[in-house]
Amino acid sequence: MTTTETHGKMKGGVRRRTPGGRWSFTIDHGVQPAQRCPICNQRFWLERRRLEICPKCGARPLRDTRERRQQTTGSFETRKQATEARNAMLNDMRVGSYVPPNNVTVGEFLRDEWLPSLTSSRIRPTTLASYESHVVNHLCPQLGSVPLQKLTRERISKAYGVMLAEGRIVRSTIHQRKTEPEVKPLSPSTVRRIHATLHRALRDAVRSHRIPRNPATDIELPQPSDAEKTLQAWDSKQLRQFLDTIREDRLRALWLLYATTGARRGELLGLPWADVDLDSARITIQQTRVPIGRHVINSSPKTKSGRRTLSLDPATVAALRQHRAEQKRERLAAGPKWQINDYVFTTTAGEPLSPTRVSRMFAVASARASPAEDLASRLEAHLRNDRLGRTEAAGQYGVAAPRAREHLDHFELLCARDAAARRRSRSLGGQPSRTGGVLRRTMLADVGSKRAELRIRSAGDPARNCPEQVFCGAGGGN
Repeated sequence: MTTTETHGKMKGGVRRRTPGGRWSFTIDHGVQPAQRCPICNQRFWLERRRLEICPKCGARPLRDTRERRQQTTGSFETRKQATEARNAMLNDMRVGSYVPPNNVTVGEFLRDEWLPSLTSSRIRPTTLASYESHVVNHLCPQLGSVPLQKLTRERISKAYGVMLAEGRIVRSTIHQRKTEPEVKPLSPSTVRRIHATLHRALRDAVRSHRIPRNPATDIELPQPSDAEKTLQAWDSKQLRQFLDTIREDRLRALWLLYATTGARRGELLGLPWADVDLDSARITIQQTRVPIGRHVINSSPKTKSGRRTLSLDPATVAALRQHRAEQKRERLAAGPKWQINDYVFTTTAGEPLSPTRVSRMFAVASARASPAEDLASRLEAHLRNDRLGRTEAAGQYGVAAPRAREHLDHFELLCARDAAARRRSRSLGGQPSRTGGVLRRTMLADVGSKRAELRIRSAGDPARNCPEQVFCGAGGGN
């Protein structure tokens, strides 16, 4: 083989540029769109968003063009190695698994490609808002400048470590007058949710042939702390204090419904009078009000079981009748300023209540109940994300959160040791019994195995099926 044959000329897409140099191969990708700078003549392939100015010299505007694109890959010791690599790349292109090289960063992909692509999908608005928060507040600051094709599981794990150490920024208020925001760590559960967002984004990047594999797979995630595993809930004494304090509260019926039905915050705020049957002592949950940024929207329950009918006790029915009468008086007093709607719980002008505002009002009511104890901080998160009644019972009787979520749904505890009791819980379907009487509970706990058994007994007196008796221990209840 002559010197002319060993370098310079290309044979079979493979060549060696200089004598004694390494081998390289070239792949022709055909004619593709590009942009050229009119000053420095630099070419930029259109791999992502269009460029407004030249990154090299700053000239504008760039000229649109279509040019033949060739990709050269080198640094092979022998012609055989270069030929085999070229054939492997051509095979990947034929089967559709080839990933062309690009310089797109993680931040550009998440902000400019992935998030906009979700708006046309069937994703829930609350989920999309959560993704946007994770991308803007955590993923882009930590990983945004990393090239997408160079992202590794080690780099992701390092970012999670930073989040656990100083991932949450608490901005100072006007009254504090701090020069710099306070930095606090993120909880392991929050980091796990952020990881779920990143994993889905990178999964979509694999499907779009942006990267060959998902680097977020098989990452060791932080485990929830003991504080996160421990339910911070009210006991019977604290709930009795709260119920005694809210007797004259304008939203007493709302707080009572939370305590007796176990409904979520947005489920009762989205409850219309059309779904309330006081004669049958039932309410039907069909929609929920959820905050999306600065706006509040009506949404349907996430699951089929979320659409459900809940039974009410006599005390709650009486509170709702009184609340409806007071609402009618408020409507007459407001006159034409009244916002016409069918919501059960509104402002004095008829406007739907904001979930955030309800949380603040709940904090005020809790502070009145026991100024010495920070009841609001212990339960506000459960009011927002979980069930008040379910959480109270779980915290009081030591049932673990997953088991409470399974057996305490809609307030009633349905758990037993033998198969007969389990069949009974399935027949009840997790709904409170209208004639069950006062629930009297006995807990048998095995600390070593973290298993608990809950026996449910009824006093047999329908007239005493009152939440204030159930929770506060009146009438012989525990």
